[in-house]
Amino acid sequence: MERYQLSAAILSFLLLVVLTVAFSSQTWGYVGETIAGTASLSFQMFNPGGYGLTFLLLAVLLTSSMIGGVYLAKEE
Repeated sequence: MERYQLSAAILSFLLLVVLTVAFSSQTWGYVGETIAGTASLSFQMFNPGGYGLTFLLLAVLLTSSMIGGVYLAKEE
């Protein structure tokens, strides 16, 4: 059991290093105009050139992963 814990700790540390390098190399400047209000937010998300399809695909992916997690966690 200790072998798995050691490998999990090493992989977690490597993931932390990769994420730290990725976030520190990113320039976090001004991203553009801010969206004020729910009407403009909904237009940005669901207009034909917006993020509607991405939003729906992400919702399906998250729902399927939740169902899979519940299925794997149930006791037989």
